[in-house]
Parts: sequence; C-alpha cells; structure tokens
Amino acid sequence: MAETSEKQSALSKFLAWFWERQKATGLSDLAGLNIALSVPITQPVLDDLLGNAPFPEMIRSFRLRFVGDDLILLEVALNLFLFKTTIRAEARVERYVAFPQEPVLKLTVLTRGVVEMLLNVVPLPDWIKVEGQNARLDLGKLLRDGGQEWLISILRDVRFHVHPGVLHLSGRLVGPEAVPVTTGQNSNAATMPR
Repeated sequence: MAETSEKQSALSKFLAWFWERQKATGLSDLAGLNIALSVPITQPVLDDLLGNAPFPEMIRSFRLRFVGDDLILLEVALNLFLFKTTIRAEARVERYVAFPQEPVLKLTVLTRGVVEMLLNVVPLPDWIKVEGQNARLDLGKLLRDGGQEWLISILRDVRFHVHPGVLHLSGRLVGPEAVPVTTGQNSNAATMPR
C-alpha cells in the first residue's frame, strides 16, 4: 500500500512540475495539442470548491446540488435582518459554453413566484447574474479571480451534463498554434501557393 502511495505522490509531483513549466513557457511545448477530456465533478468536490468561494455577508451558505436530467438545485441560506430563510430554486443547465468567446454557463430558472423574485434582489456573488428566469454563471470571471485565466484560452467545446450526484464536464484542451521556425532569408520553409 505504501509503495502505491509513493508512486502516486511521485506522479502527482511530476504532473504538477510539468504543468507549472508549461504555464511559465506559455504552453509552447504543447503547440498543436488537441485533447478531448471528460471530467466527472461529484457533489463533495463541488461543495469543497463552493465552500472556498467568497460570498456576501448576508449569505450563510450556498450550495448547488446535481439533481439529474441537466437539472440543478440551488440552495441559498440567507440572513435578511432578523429573518433567516433558505431559498431553493431548480434550474436547467444549457449544456454548451462558448470558450473562449463567452465563458458563461447559462441556466433557466424553473422555480417561480417568491423564489424567482428573491433571486433577482438578493446580492449574489458578482460572477452570478439573475434576470427573471435567466441566470448566468460567469466561469471566465471565476477563473480570472482564482488566478486561472490561462485556462480560458485553451478550453474549447465545453459541455456540461448533469446526472444525479455528478456533473460531467467535457471539452477539448487546445494548445497554442505552432510557429514555424525559420533560419534566415534562404529558409527552406514551404509556402502554399494562392
């Protein structure tokens, strides 16, 4: 068991070193990279991520639950003066996010009435905007605020699929374009005729 743990630790250290090196060089070693990926994000992982996010004082807790069939349940516990309440709103996820042009996850709020009204007036984090039934989670701002803005330029075809207890994130990582190396005026670099 200890041997497996040591191997995992060594691999983890190597991958962390490699990734930091790539970020420092502008991902130049990854020119032309095109990798399809699928990442399951479980409820406990999301809870940990949201637990570290800054929220306005009046929000006691903020939780997203993966219900399934591309539905999520938003639970916001509020302190409104002497009044404490929890808002629960169900929303449908629009699966496609246009990275890097518009890194925003769009939701349609399905819950109506007082909950819909409260979502429009409660001071949510600045990366969440609600207008009527439409909600926008600005993933670009979230990444920039977390110091991960470099991810915006390499993510493509990002899709979200919600299943009970898990969110599947899929997409592509695209490295920077390869730049042809030339060695002076008499370079043998081929050019395409027009």
